[in-house]
Amino acid sequence: MAGSEISLSGTVKDAKGFVISGALLSLASNASIKDTSGTGGEFAIGNSKTAIDKGEAYGNSGPNTNNICIKENQLRFSIASSAMNGEVSIFSSAGQRIAALTLGKMKSGVHKFALPQFTVGFFIMHITIDKAVTICKLVTTGSGIFASNNGSGITSGSRGFFKASAGSVDTLVVTRNAYTTVKKTVTSYKQTDIAIVMTAIPVKDLPSITEMPDPLTMLDGTKVTTQEQWKARRREMIQILEDYEYGHMPPPPET
Repeated sequence: MAGSEISLSGTVKDAKGFVISGALLSLASNASIKDTSGTGGEFAIGNSKTAIDKGEAYGNSGPNTNNICIKENQLRFSIASSAMNGEVSIFSSAGQRIAALTLGKMKSGVHKFALPQFTVGFFIMHITIDKAVTICKLVTTGSGIFASNNGSGITSGSRGFFKASAGSVDTLVVTRNAYTTVKKTVTSYKQTDIAIVMTAIPVKDLPSITEMPDPLTMLDGTKVTTQEQWKARRREMIQILEDYEYGHMPPPPET
């Protein structure tokens, strides 16, 4: 991901071609890089100031993490200076954190940590050293775990699988109330006209709720404590009413 400027744009629609506003789109590798679809279903993630440089997000500071490799299911990397704390987080391609290793204080030099066992597939690994975050891809083949930003330890038998998986650089995770979550693979950090199609959840499949929902609790469980959060919560409630009672205002006509 060295020097990758992020510029992803497109539209979110349903299966009938109607635009969907209010959908949250974020990168599986970094959920802080995100956008919400507008009234025309449009979204744009990133700009000239949003990039991943050598696996480290612009603006972060801290010891550089170098020579990352996986050998015998053991994560190895070096840092040039001591660090107060560190953590390794591993996410599924859908953005769910499935493992976390607390590293604690570290001296300069090479560090080795055992990784848990994973199913065959593609994962994202965040190595956080103080305030610096290094991001790389992991590919598991059943016979080992391999880091995409370093060829060390990749055997000839798994090289073809690794190259095929490397065609996907990241995943867009799209969520919206009343719709099933969508995971859209991106092959480059510079893509336009990305078409996201979401499927509405039928009313009969929604969970039964016996009590009135708390108006001061966001859909993700966050408690509303500020005016800005209340504004966001109001938008959430309006979207729910539009989805299930009033319907949505159609977009402006083309002519």
